[in-house]
Amino acid sequence: MMPVVAQHGLPRETTITHQGAVRPCLVSELDFKPAHLLEAWEDYMDDTWDADTDTEDFMHDDDLVIARKVNIDRITSKTMDLYAAAAREDQVTRFYVFGALGYDIYVDPVASPVEFAGMKAVMTKFLNQALPGLMDMQTKAMRKKLDDLGDDRDDLRDDIEDKEKDMAKLRESIDADRKKLQGVEADYRTMESAIKTSERQNAKLLELIGTRVE
Repeated sequence: MMPVVAQHGLPRETTITHQGAVRPCLVSELDFKPAHLLEAWEDYMDDTWDADTDTEDFMHDDDLVIARKVNIDRITSKTMDLYAAAAREDQVTRFYVFGALGYDIYVDPVASPVEFAGMKAVMTKFLNQALPGLMDMQTKAMRKKLDDLGDDRDDLRDDIEDKEKDMAKLRESIDADRKKLQGVEADYRTMESAIKTSERQNAKLLELIGTRVE
C-alpha cells in the first residue's frame, strides 16, 4: 500500500524566517488544523525520540514547537535543536520542520546534506505515522458536523411541517370567520336599513301627530 504521506504531499525544501534570518526548511502541505499537527508532532517527538518540547510564539501568532538539545541519531550523532511550526495559509496548512546543529548553524541541504536528508526522513516518518490518526480525527469531526447538520435539517423540516399544519388550521379558521363575517355584514346591513326605515316611519308619525295637535 502506498504510504499515507505520498497521497498528501511529501516534504519539500523551502525556507523560513527564524531569529531574523532566512533558514533552510522542509514543508508539507496538508489539510489538518495546525494545532492538531503540532500536538501530534509533540507526541511523536516524545514517543519516538524521548524528546521534551516547549513552545514559543511564531509567525501568524501560531506556535513554534521546539525540541532543545535532543539526540536524533537519524539526523546526527550530536545533540541539536529541532523546530516545527504549522500555519493555515491559502486554504491549506503548511507544516514546517527545520533544525539547528549549533548556534546559527542550521541544517542545510547544501552545507549539511546528510543531516538534511535525515531530517526529511524523520519528518516523513512522522507524517506516515500521524496522518492516519489525524485523518480519523478529521473524519469523525466531519461526521459529527454532518450529524449535527442532519439534526438541524430534521428539526427545521419538523418545524416547517408543524407551521404548515398550523397555517392549514389557520386558513380553515379564517375561512370560517369570513363566512361568519359575511353573515354579520348582512345582519349589519339589514339592521342599518331597518333603523333608517324606523327613523323615517317615526318622523312621519311625529309629523302626523303634530299636525293633528294643531
